[in-house]
Amino acid sequence: MKKIFIAVVVFTFLLVLFLFVDEDRENLKEEILWKESPDKIVFSPPRSKKIFEKMQDSELIFMRYANWFQDTAFFTVESDDKESEKRILYECNYQCKNLFMELSVLKILSAAFAEDGYRKNLSISFENSPAISLSKNNKVLKEFYLGNESRDKSRRFFETGGKIYSTHSYIFNKFLENPIGFRELNVFPLGISKIKKIELISEEKKVQLVVNPVIENNSERNSYIRLSQKKILLDPALGDLLFTGLRDLKVDRYPDSLNGEGFLVAEELIKTKETKEIQISLSNNIQISLKVFPVTNIKEVKLRPVVRKIQNITESASYISDEFMKNIENTFDNISTAEVYVKALPKK
Repeated sequence: MKKIFIAVVVFTFLLVLFLFVDEDRENLKEEILWKESPDKIVFSPPRSKKIFEKMQDSELIFMRYANWFQDTAFFTVESDDKESEKRILYECNYQCKNLFMELSVLKILSAAFAEDGYRKNLSISFENSPAISLSKNNKVLKEFYLGNESRDKSRRFFETGGKIYSTHSYIFNKFLENPIGFRELNVFPLGISKIKKIELISEEKKVQLVVNPVIENNSERNSYIRLSQKKILLDPALGDLLFTGLRDLKVDRYPDSLNGEGFLVAEELIKTKETKEIQISLSNNIQISLKVFPVTNIKEVKLRPVVRKIQNITESASYISDEFMKNIENTFDNISTAEVYVKALPKK
């Protein structure tokens, strides 16, 4: 009886040792596993929600378009909308840049051979685990499968090439949140590249504004010229007011936000003719257009449905504030009727 008791104690000790030490085998200082330069990252959701219940349940596709804005890349994120059963696409915010940086040069903290017992202990499965692939020019560079986090939640384990590695958990914690968190809220990226031209096109009028940088008192500012039958130099304060309004314009909500009423509603709203279109040309020949549709009420808030296009990429519908848009329209109206700006001479 005593021998059986001792055997049980030893077995229990070894089991605890395996469960609590096995995940830390072959600990390493931070080392670089690979260096790649992908233009596409695909997150495939887990098939087993029991194990990975907090992970995203939609496939996410991240794209990187190099050097669109001077030295800055342009990123997009694409996901599924279950209600409309369509793919939706938007510009991706800083999280995309971070994701590409982290996975392009992936740093690991531990490594071990992918034995069946070890793999099972970490809940890594080719059939059920979330998977991530890195591609360039439609060629897969790397593919790996996620497992559990470490006990202290600081690391997550993954398998690739017959080995199981661990790396910082924060890299993959992005996939625990709603895809809306990846989307860029700023409508016009005006702080990234120089503007050459701003246009407002509607049935009533067409306002064209040429923007030229000038040096004054050892500092750079914008000079604004309205194109009509003749070129009209505008008061810089008026042009700056428009620039500020466009720069500060943000998405109020998305159709799949909690207060957005869904993409089926949004798709009906953008079937009507747009009331206005704002077009912006940047100095690096990037073209941005924003089609603005008639005002609507979403959850008792006046909003304008909009569709933005950057180069050949057309985003899904979103909503902007009607009040913000009215302020921009008023500024365009003032620009369309403004007199020639005459700079006051300094007093002697």
